[in-house]
Amino acid sequence: DKEDRYYQIRISELVLNATLGYRFADRINYNGPAWANNGVFHGLSANIYYQFRKGLPYYKTRSGGYLYNGIGQTPNINLFNLNIQKDFAIGKKSVLNFFLTIENLFNFQNVFEVYSDTGLDDDDGFLANPASQSYINAQTNPDSYRLLYQLHLYDASNYDIPRIWRIGIALKY
Repeated sequence: DKEDRYYQIRISELVLNATLGYRFADRINYNGPAWANNGVFHGLSANIYYQFRKGLPYYKTRSGGYLYNGIGQTPNINLFNLNIQKDFAIGKKSVLNFFLTIENLFNFQNVFEVYSDTGLDDDDGFLANPASQSYINAQTNPDSYRLLYQLHLYDASNYDIPRIWRIGIALKY
């Protein structure tokens, strides 16, 4: 059960958000730089979003889940998202919008959750604990048990999403 594995305090002390974007006007309203006054740049926009989150604090535990006087912190989180759009006028009232959105642009492996015994995202300390060795060695195949236990520890919810590309078309009227 996930609640037994994690003792998290779910409040980040610091969150910074920043957005930077630019949009070239359409052909009729254009008043930008002369070098960009051709059809390629009209209706083009680009935005980059950045978020920094200081790691989340969590209560450290000892084997068996007993809390002890200590608070750890998960790693800091960096998120970069990019959005590029291009509009094409269709008639007087309709616009065809092509867009590309890339989430987690630099494919950072952001860690959201850690195991409270070790402070690691992929190791809860059971396999290395000397008290666990007799239990592990009593299994039918201790090497297979260790391997399957390690596979069990790799929980996808501990991590942010990998890089995702989204391409689409929207009709605005």
